[in-house]
Amino acid sequence: MSDTNQKLGTDEMIEKLCKQYVSIDDNFDGTKNYDLEVGSDTTADDYEIYYVKEPRDNIDIRENVYYYESGALEKLHELIVETINDSHKISIVSHDDTITDQIDWEDIAGEVESQSDNEDFIKALNVIIEQEESE
Repeated sequence: MSDTNQKLGTDEMIEKLCKQYVSIDDNFDGTKNYDLEVGSDTTADDYEIYYVKEPRDNIDIRENVYYYESGALEKLHELIVETINDSHKISIVSHDDTITDQIDWEDIAGEVESQSDNEDFIKALNVIIEQEESE
């Protein structure tokens, strides 16, 4: 294990492992193709709403808009777990860091471990857990 990994705590190592599958960019770059767009907006009567959508999709109140930040976070969590389970990668552009900063990487890793066939992820996660237990 590298010196960098030895200096990282378990939480940081789990986040680093998850981020091998998940890329979050908080600066929209029109030259990149993102899989998801996450953000918030204000309604005409000043209510804050949150959305998780594919970049080419319009904001649709029935499909990808959430009245509570927790709803958007839950949807984002679900999509990240699905992506890692399938051994795919996902790129996300975030227009609202308050949503992406709340991602619980340990919870995501636990869900993936309990329901996934992604052997590479599970092996790496087990190494992290074993290292923590041996300390």
